[in-house]
Amino acid sequence: LALSIAPLVLGLVALLEHGPGWVVIAVLLGAGTLVTALPRHPFLNRLRYRDRYVRRDVGRSSLRTPAQRAALVDTLRSVVESRLQPADPLLAVPTLPHLLPMLGRRSAVYDTFCVYPASEREERQMLRSIDEEEVRLAFVQDLSIDGSKDLRFSRTPPLVWAHLRERFEPLELPGLPPDFFVLVRDIDEPR
Repeated sequence: LALSIAPLVLGLVALLEHGPGWVVIAVLLGAGTLVTALPRHPFLNRLRYRDRYVRRDVGRSSLRTPAQRAALVDTLRSVVESRLQPADPLLAVPTLPHLLPMLGRRSAVYDTFCVYPASEREERQMLRSIDEEEVRLAFVQDLSIDGSKDLRFSRTPPLVWAHLRERFEPLELPGLPPDFFVLVRDIDEPR
């Protein structure tokens, strides 16, 4: 919208030269756009459904987020705080890098948004990072990216997925979305 508003305004000004019929059409298009877009605006949704949103502090910012999402982040935060030391990294993949700043953690791997098939070299590099960083906790969302089952995390870096499934234990938590895995590795396990 930001890129198209200036040409739109210039176009509307140009229409003024062509008589009132064009102005009426422009006003109707503008009103139709407002009627369609405003009900979907996040600010208006928060006003309309106040009870569905809660305030959460993330770093130095205060955000309003859907209560269900806030509950999930609260659950994940308690797992992180109970299982990791403050300097320990976190593995949050493939569409979960937003959790890293929310939970005050650094990523254990370079590729934090790994949604496309990885080469064997890239997978080996990720595995090396996981072992070198002594990752003890992983959040993995194995959902279909763009509706494609081939872009699930379990298929894009299959060696990494096999490694996580072999060396980590799934942690059962209430309220986890489908295809969301919390995987833990015992601190005393030799690496």
